[in-house]
Amino acid sequence: MAEQSNLYVGVAGYFGKPDHPGRVGVFRRPTAGGDWQHVLGTVQAYTVFVHPKDPETVFAGTNDGVWRSTDRGATFRRTNFPGEKVQIWSFLVDSRDPNRLLAGASPIDIYRSDDGGASWRRLPTPKVDIHCKGPFESRVMRLVQHPRRHDEIYAALEINGVMRSIDLGQTWTDCAAGLIQLAEQEHLKSKIVSDTTAEGMLDNHAVTINPADPDGVWIAARMGLFRSGDQGRTWKDME
Repeated sequence: MAEQSNLYVGVAGYFGKPDHPGRVGVFRRPTAGGDWQHVLGTVQAYTVFVHPKDPETVFAGTNDGVWRSTDRGATFRRTNFPGEKVQIWSFLVDSRDPNRLLAGASPIDIYRSDDGGASWRRLPTPKVDIHCKGPFESRVMRLVQHPRRHDEIYAALEINGVMRSIDLGQTWTDCAAGLIQLAEQEHLKSKIVSDTTAEGMLDNHAVTINPADPDGVWIAARMGLFRSGDQGRTWKDME
């Protein structure tokens, strides 16, 4: 009999709306149908990540570090994670070693596990400039690994652009300059929560690399889709 496959949903609170209570955390439902189960309710969840090599293992990035399930999301426990009340927004599994994971945080930080997510340590804080000040700290929204140069990692940052590492997260280079330059164009200006019209170009929520085009890095920003062919030094509007 085939193992049950599940859908997972992570739910966070209402930003700036304390009078809008609701159930937060992680919900699970079989893909075949049925009712949603509230499987983690003690914390807010910003992302839910199923391990690509092991569907039994599910991670929740929460407002209190990393929580992990080893039974397909039936139960979750907080991992051995340093510090309290650290927001985790993204995960990445090293393609060379399924036990090595990275997690992206807010404020901008990267955490690493070498034991399948059971325990974590904080890597050196990325030394990137703050380009946009808003009502919340910038977040590491997504991480992607180069399909050939495996120590090369890109991170999409909410309201702070993009950053690149060539040593698996130990050090980082700021890749926002080209985005800020594009934001000088009138149709790419956007300001909602900050004091700069470059905010829209710095508001990145996804980053990916097509293995068939490994030197092209793609980001999804508020202002559209953009591609870099030179490791994030410059960006092209894909319109």
